[in-house]
Amino acid sequence: MNETYIRPGQQLHMCYRHHVETVICLAGEGSIEDLTEGGRYTLTPGVLYAMDQHQEHILSSVGGMTLLCVFTPALVGPEDHDEQGSYPLYDDDGSILKC
Repeated sequence: MNETYIRPGQQLHMCYRHHVETVICLAGEGSIEDLTEGGRYTLTPGVLYAMDQHQEHILSSVGGMTLLCVFTPALVGPEDHDEQGSYPLYDDDGSILKC
């Protein structure tokens, strides 16, 4: 689980190929655009969404937004977004299983 802050006006293009992502908005306002299945949804405090089919998406913040994110399988620590907006899949010992 991690807390993420999206800066005002920031847009993040992501697609988690190896993880399911569940997110709840804690503060601020923004939107998520599902580029795989279509649709754009407003995010405000209390709104929860799940990217459970590895959808390509764009996360946008209006004036700054704080999110609580849970990934399955769980993140182990060294993950960093690659050029496609995804995380590699790590084993518990820190070795990469899939890029």
